[in-house]
Amino acid sequence: MHEPEPTTASYKQLASIRSTRSVAGRWSVLAATSFLGFIYAFAGLYAWLLGASFDPIIISPATIPGPLEMGALVILAILVIAIPHELLHGLVLTAFDGKPGYGVTLAYGVFPYAYVETRGSYTRNQMLVVLLTPFVVISLAGLATALATRSYWPLLLAAANGAGSTGDLWTACRLFAYPSSVRVGPTQTAGGEAFGIYGREAVLPDRTFTAIVTGAVGTFTVLITALVALVFVSLAFDSGTVHLGNSDSWWFLLRHERHPSGQGAVLEVGAFGISALSFLGGLGWAFFERLSNR
Repeated sequence: MHEPEPTTASYKQLASIRSTRSVAGRWSVLAATSFLGFIYAFAGLYAWLLGASFDPIIISPATIPGPLEMGALVILAILVIAIPHELLHGLVLTAFDGKPGYGVTLAYGVFPYAYVETRGSYTRNQMLVVLLTPFVVISLAGLATALATRSYWPLLLAAANGAGSTGDLWTACRLFAYPSSVRVGPTQTAGGEAFGIYGREAVLPDRTFTAIVTGAVGTFTVLITALVALVFVSLAFDSGTVHLGNSDSWWFLLRHERHPSGQGAVLEVGAFGISALSFLGGLGWAFFERLSNR
């Protein structure tokens, strides 16, 4: 979201949510790791809805797109994800009597992105709907298309949209920590594009909720990054076989080994173990913040 103007004067600004260079960098790292998470989550849900077992993923040279295929995927992602994503933001803003504007720019000259902007003021719940609608609608559309065509490629597009929605999802978590009485509108805060959170009285967000989300997301990002790095290190210096836990146990994390045919690899991820560790990381971070704020 891209918000350029101040909000109504009847409320006072309680906080602002800004997209600084460091924030954009962290969102990029989170988007890369969450893309892998969304692929696995959507594939697991797809298999469950079909009543099929979710077998380990087979990665072979044939499944890796070449330069031309990759370019086509990027163009396809722009046409069926980025543009509809922003149009959905604008559609909801219009439903709430807003007047959205659209554009494309480079964040700090580094990260290209499309955006929608508005000069309006909205309730917290209205802005939550604005932020979450593209993620929900495109995810459901991707899943429905995958079920109708019995193919996995729509799930890749849905996962790409999920990864691109990390900023929206994070902002929604920040807003959800405030009571529903607050409003959201533009601000003139320096140091990055921002929108403000406004209220008639000084209200504080639920810091426990935001701390749990922060800790869980941070733990997930570190875990996925470490697991990917471990696989690459094993491929570079060893057989490429990585087993972390038993596949039948709750605390199974990863199985990666070369395919018996000698072409490609077998990948199995412990979704429950990673989710549980991420949640424990969130609880630990919330506990640490509570102690440090005493």
